[in-house]
Parts: sequence; structure tokens; C-alpha cells
Amino acid sequence: MPNHFHFLVHVKKEYEIIHSENDRTKKLNPLNTSIGSALSSYTQNFNKKTGRTGSLFRKRTKAKSLSLQKGDDNYGINCYLYIHQNPIRAGLVKKLEDWEFSSFRDYAGFRQGNFCNRILAEKLFNLPADTSEFYELSYRTIPESVVKAIY
Repeated sequence: MPNHFHFLVHVKKEYEIIHSENDRTKKLNPLNTSIGSALSSYTQNFNKKTGRTGSLFRKRTKAKSLSLQKGDDNYGINCYLYIHQNPIRAGLVKKLEDWEFSSFRDYAGFRQGNFCNRILAEKLFNLPADTSEFYELSYRTIPESVVKAIY
């Protein structure tokens, strides 16, 4: 997306780091910390190459745990579909496969990337292995109330 991005990440093991700061204990999610470090490194590199200064991203990156969304068995698949449908919702493309920066192309078999784990996604979200069924599912309309809950 021109002004934001989405990652759907599977963490094998849930854990937390306890960090003491000014005699106060704070729980840190190592995934959030790692993403923050990656964004900071990217920003520094980009600024160095382009001769600019300042931040590229907002201070707070939003992160939600799919496992904490109680009572909604479809929350994970809806997030997965929402991420792929986002360029259409924004009016940037007419078809999912037209957005070159999406992992949809990898999952649908249009591109042979190695960044995504299709087998894991099939298992986590009960995705169809058949590409035509997957394609049809990917265009399923997500109710607006569900889209608002994703935020």
C-alpha cells in the first residue's frame, strides 16, 4: 500500500520479556520489538540513501494477536483476506493479482516466491489447497462490521 503495510506473522511460541526501566517492570512483546528495530533500520538506511532526516513511520505500530480474539473463529481468515483485498478496497487495482506487492500472488500460485508459507497458512486458516477454490475464497466479501473489528 502506498501509505502503510500489513504483515500477518505466525509466532511458534508465545513468550514475553520482562524489562526493568526506572524501577518499573514492563512487559515487551519480542515480535513488536523486532518489527520496531526493522523499521528503524530501514528508516536509517532510506534516509542515508536519500539525504533526508526524520521518521518514515508513525511512532506506534499497531499489532494484534489473532489468538486473543475470543469468540470469533473467523477472525484470522478475515484478517488474511482483508490484507489481500486491501488494494482493491483502496481503489488501487481491480483484481487481487494485479497488486504486485501482495503475497496473494504467491499463495494463488501466480508467483513462486519463498517469503510465504502456503502450507502453514492452509493449516492455520483452513485454506483450500485447490487454487480455483482459493481464488474464489480470496474474493469473498468481508462484512463491514468485521472490517471495523480488524482495526
